[in-house]
Amino acid sequence: MAEGKAVEAKIDSFVLNDGEHGTTSSAETLEREEQATNGMTLTSILAPPNFRDFVTTNEGRKVRVSELEGHTVGLYFFSPTVHCLKFNETLLKVYKELKEEGKSFEIVMVFFNDFDEDDDSEDDNDEEDEEDDDDADAHYYSDDEDEDLDNEKEEFQESISNMPWLALPWKDKRCRMLAQKFGVKSLPTLFVIRSSGELETPPFNAVEAIEKYGSKAYPFTRARLAEMEGGASEAQTLSSILISGDRDFLIAKDGAKLPISKLEGKILGLYFFSPLFDPELEFNQKLVEVYTRVKEMKVDFEIVMVYLYDVEEDDESFRRSFDSMPWLALPFKDDRCMELFYQFTFESLPALVIIGPDGNIIHPNAAEAVNRHGVQVCPFTPEKFAELEAMEKAQNEAQTLESFLVSENEDFVIGKDGAKVPVSDLVGKNILLYFSAQWCPGCRGFLPKLIEAYREIKAKDSLFEVIFVSYDRDQKSFDEFYSTMPWLALPFSDKRIKSMTQKFKVRAIPKVVAIGPSGKTITEEAADLIDTHGANAYSFIVQPVNKEDEIEEVVNKKKEPEKLVEQDEEKKLGTAKKDEEEIEMMRYRNVEGEGTILNKLLQMLQFLSWTIVGYLKKLKFLF
Repeated sequence: MAEGKAVEAKIDSFVLNDGEHGTTSSAETLEREEQATNGMTLTSILAPPNFRDFVTTNEGRKVRVSELEGHTVGLYFFSPTVHCLKFNETLLKVYKELKEEGKSFEIVMVFFNDFDEDDDSEDDNDEEDEEDDDDADAHYYSDDEDEDLDNEKEEFQESISNMPWLALPWKDKRCRMLAQKFGVKSLPTLFVIRSSGELETPPFNAVEAIEKYGSKAYPFTRARLAEMEGGASEAQTLSSILISGDRDFLIAKDGAKLPISKLEGKILGLYFFSPLFDPELEFNQKLVEVYTRVKEMKVDFEIVMVYLYDVEEDDESFRRSFDSMPWLALPFKDDRCMELFYQFTFESLPALVIIGPDGNIIHPNAAEAVNRHGVQVCPFTPEKFAELEAMEKAQNEAQTLESFLVSENEDFVIGKDGAKVPVSDLVGKNILLYFSAQWCPGCRGFLPKLIEAYREIKAKDSLFEVIFVSYDRDQKSFDEFYSTMPWLALPFSDKRIKSMTQKFKVRAIPKVVAIGPSGKTITEEAADLIDTHGANAYSFIVQPVNKEDEIEEVVNKKKEPEKLVEQDEEKKLGTAKKDEEEIEMMRYRNVEGEGTILNKLLQMLQFLSWTIVGYLKKLKFLF
């Protein structure tokens, strides 16, 4: 599955709640956070009454909060995950640049590792903390020490030892207090306290600004980010995208350096690549074919690989991957690699951003188009993408169950006893396509909810079925996982799985796609609905099939055309009867239409109530 892996599956971002960077997501939340932070100062934030009044250096030296007065201070909420460690590299570079420029900028790390959501204990005053930090730590964890405690403290010490800035002490109760006060929803998060001692209200997460613009975004305020984005959108060129510091060249796989100025006037493909997401180089092979075709068409087009490296990775993997590519690349571990990754947003990797000669984006991610259409995407112009989009729209409107479940001689699914069930037997039913695998923890956790919903729905709707589409790695895993399911499945390693993965844009699993009785897609987000509402999501993942005319219309598509003689006889019946039938059908459809509209309104109201409840639950801070 070349593109079927979510970015988050490998980047491992530590998401506590909604928001990729912990940003607020509603007017009510913004207002609540603004009220909570109005009137705050550096001292009231970092040294409130009954709390410690110091932070520590990476050598363990204590620094009074009062010594930070007059500095711009970044509260850096951090956890030792891959995502945070990657951002840490960018932040370290920014920190050093600001220090070299003489800026009064400091960072205080607020460290998180494990959370105890049920720990509501109130710690006593920490006045005795200065005697012995190890014995007098104010815990926001449970008081019960477990076997992982030493490892967690070691991670804290290792983290701070690699950072030149300050930190709240290990397991300081201010960590949890600050996270709750500011409504931290994801890590990393960085809130900046101004040199005046005041915090921007509502709190502004500076992570995005730092990822995109580095030290140029200082002092990391909303106004500065808006200013940077406005200037970037007006002045963006191929050179401004690719040049970093003193480096004004790209590299070829033979080590030759090509000046970036040579790319001016060309269409550029920024190829974001990591071997973790395309280990078999399946997408890469397709892209090589497309690239070769574009070159044959004499189009001014070039691809530049942006290699997304691991924190501790050496250049061997980079070199091995680059050897299979005929295009250019940014140097290994170049600062611009991660800056560009954060500048553009992707749901999956590999990704291919198409940029025009003027520096404007033609397509935010053409990887899917390359996967689906191959060389048909040439020559990567706006007109070509519009043409492909229109073609896909027409295909979706004409979609039937057989159009994606029947391929050459493969026109069946399998039942629990291994018997083949013809796809034709499923026509006219509501189908859920369940994309899943045994090795996926989220899939195993979701499966019991899906089974429960399936049984409840099946009890009241016999024209309902689920088909398991497996990403298991071997037959044994498939057999074991499928043995726990009560529905149908595609055979293991069936070639239809690949085409369905592309068609339904499966970037992460579990995923559930709802198909109506006509064969058209109802929703590709059925997993979220079922996970939240169980069998109560029924009205939103199926279409009613109790109307005889709809069933007949679908089933008749499978019947062979009537003989010409019979068609001629039917025409001879006269237009009077035909007109009468059409008028009656129009009346029937009008009645049905009114009922359908009413039902849809009721469903929308019910769905809205569910959405509001679910949204409020997501906004709840889960410490």
